[in-house]
Amino acid sequence: KKRSRACGLPCTSRPKDRTKLTAFSLGYLVTVAPAPFQRTRVCTIAPKIYLTMLLPVPLLVRQHGGGSRPAYRIIDGDTIPFHWTHAFLERAANFKLDAAAPPRGDGEAEAAERDWAWSGA
Repeated sequence: KKRSRACGLPCTSRPKDRTKLTAFSLGYLVTVAPAPFQRTRVCTIAPKIYLTMLLPVPLLVRQHGGGSRPAYRIIDGDTIPFHWTHAFLERAANFKLDAAAPPRGDGEAEAAERDWAWSGA
């Protein structure tokens, strides 16, 4: 028998500066161990959100309203865990093509001209 559930872990300590509090969304899976240990339960804990990049252009991802918080940079073929960088902001993500990516061919615009805006901004 398998059980799976996603959960957000509550904070037990409150820092003086609430803007530095990160929210980790974790999921867990409980399974029965293989014989001869079938009476043992195995608990696997993993990030709830993974981002998989299938585009050929690098992408930046951040929490909506995160402002100066660093963004995750994902390149083609990457799969990374995603965590909310601010526990008290809306749980929505903004995406942006990475302007620092090198040009892909003749006639491509310079990096300054290719500076994309954040989605939802």
